[in-house]
Amino acid sequence: MRRLGLLALALLLSYAWGAAPAHSPGYASSNAGIPNIQVSSPTTAGATDWNGQCVYNASYNNDRSESWLVVDPTNPRHLVGMSKFFFRPTYYLFHVGAYVSFDAGRSWANQLIGGFDCQSAPNNAWVDTTDPVVAFDSQGRLFSAFLPFSFSYNAALQQVWNVIPNSAIYVVMSEDGGRTWSIANQGRPLALYNSSGLGRTADKQWIAVDANPRSPFRDNVYVGWTVFNGLSAEVWFSRSTDHGQHFSAPIMLSRPNTDQPFNTYIFLGTAPDGTLYVVYTAFPRSTFPVADIWLLKSSDGGQSFSAPIHALSFPSYPFLTLPNTTFRDGISDSFAVSPANGHLFLALEVYNGKGLDVMLSESSDGGMTWTGPIYVNDPETVNDGTDQFQPTVAVSPTGLVAVAFYDRRLPCATGDPNILTQDWGRRNFCIDVSLQLFSDTSAGLQRMGSNIRVTAASWDPQVPGSLGLPRPGGPTGYVTFIGDYFGLALTNRYAYVLFVSTYNLGSNPYNDQQQFLAVVKLP
Repeated sequence: MRRLGLLALALLLSYAWGAAPAHSPGYASSNAGIPNIQVSSPTTAGATDWNGQCVYNASYNNDRSESWLVVDPTNPRHLVGMSKFFFRPTYYLFHVGAYVSFDAGRSWANQLIGGFDCQSAPNNAWVDTTDPVVAFDSQGRLFSAFLPFSFSYNAALQQVWNVIPNSAIYVVMSEDGGRTWSIANQGRPLALYNSSGLGRTADKQWIAVDANPRSPFRDNVYVGWTVFNGLSAEVWFSRSTDHGQHFSAPIMLSRPNTDQPFNTYIFLGTAPDGTLYVVYTAFPRSTFPVADIWLLKSSDGGQSFSAPIHALSFPSYPFLTLPNTTFRDGISDSFAVSPANGHLFLALEVYNGKGLDVMLSESSDGGMTWTGPIYVNDPETVNDGTDQFQPTVAVSPTGLVAVAFYDRRLPCATGDPNILTQDWGRRNFCIDVSLQLFSDTSAGLQRMGSNIRVTAASWDPQVPGSLGLPRPGGPTGYVTFIGDYFGLALTNRYAYVLFVSTYNLGSNPYNDQQQFLAVVKLP
C-alpha cells in the first residue's frame, strides 16, 4: 500500500480546528472542516508471545482497535482515551493502553497500562488485557475497569488456543491525569476466575464514576461485568466509596428467573441526583435474535437495587460477521444518562432483514417508560441494504444528545491506494463514521440536521486483513476484528469521536488499524 504522504498531510493540516460541519448538499461532503487526528503512535512494553516467552520492550506499533474516550470535568482540554494495543495481531496478542491529550486533542501521548504484562509484573503476568473503558471523577482522577486474561497456546496448532482463558476483574487508577497508573483496591482483583472447558470466565466489564457535583454519592466508583458459566451468563457488580482504595465484595445483579440464559453488554451511568442505573442486554433462547434490555436502579449509592425493569426489545443481528467482509459484529446497544436532567438514552443496532440501522429511545421517568425508538441514520439509508452499526451515545453537560456509529452507505473509492484494488467501487463494504445530534426538549428528542460524516475518508476493513481469529471450517477461514465499540465524548463546545480506521493520513504507511480523533464543533 502506498502512503499518501505530503498531499494527505497537507489536507489534514488545512482543516480548521473543530469547524462547524458544512451544510453541503449531501452526506459525502458533510465532513468538510472536520479534522481527523491520528491519536495512536508506536510504543514499547512487555509482551507474552504465542510460544509463552516474554518479549521485553516489545514493539506495539501496529493495530489499535476498540476504544473509549472521556473528558476531564475539571478541564475540558484534557482528554483521555483507551484502546487495545496489539503486539501480534495474527495471534490476538494485545494489552490495553491509554492516550492522553492536554490540548483538546491536538497532540497525544501513548502508553501501555503496566502491571499486567510479563515485563512489569513477572510474578503475575497476563497474556492479554482487554475491553478498554475509562471514567473521570469530579476531581480529575481516572479509573478504568480492567479485564486481564490468558490463553494457553498450542504451538503445533498455530493460532488455535485449546483452553478457555483464565480471567480477572481489576480497577486501575491515575491521579496525575493519565501519565501514570496504579492498581486500585490495594492492588487486589475485584474477582478472579479460573476457567477450563466451559467454565466461569469474565467478560464485558464496564465502569462509571459519579462525578455529578450535586450527588450525595459523588465520586463513588461503580464496576459491572459479565460472568459466562457454560451455557449462561450473569451480571456482577462491585463499588468503591473511598476513591478506589477498597471495593465491595461482588454481588450478582441479574436474576435467572427473569431473563436467562445470556445477560451481557452491561452499561452503568449516574444521574445528577445520584441515582445509579445499570442496563444489560439479555438474549433469551425463546425469542433469539430478539434481544431484551433490562434496567436496574439504585438510589442509595449501589447498596441495593430495584427489581429488573424491562426497558425494550429489539431485533439484534443474528450472525457473527457483517456481509461481504470478515469482521465480526460488535456490541448492539449503548447507554447514557444526561448530566443536565437525568434522562436516559439507549442507542440500538437494529437488524431489518436486509442490513443494520441505528435507533434511539429515551426515558424521562427514570427508566419506567421509554419512547418508541426513532431512526438515527438518515431516512434514505433506512432498510436500504447498507449497514449502520455499533452505535455509541453521549450527552453534553447542557443536555445535547449525540449518537455516533459506523456507516457503510458510501461505495469504496476507486483509484485510492488506501483501498485494496479488488475493493474499489464495492458497496456496503468500506466504512465511515457518522454523527447525529439531537436536542432534548419538552416535546422529546428533536433531530438537528442530517447525519454528519466525521471521517476524512472511507476506510477498507480488510486492510491489511491480518487482524483475525482462526475459524476452522468457516467460509473465509477466519474472523477479523475492528473492535466491539468506539469512543464518543462531549463538552459544551465540541463532540470528540475516537474511532478505528485503516486509512493513511500521513502516519499510517502500512494501513494498520489506527485510532483517529474527529473534532466536531457543536451548534
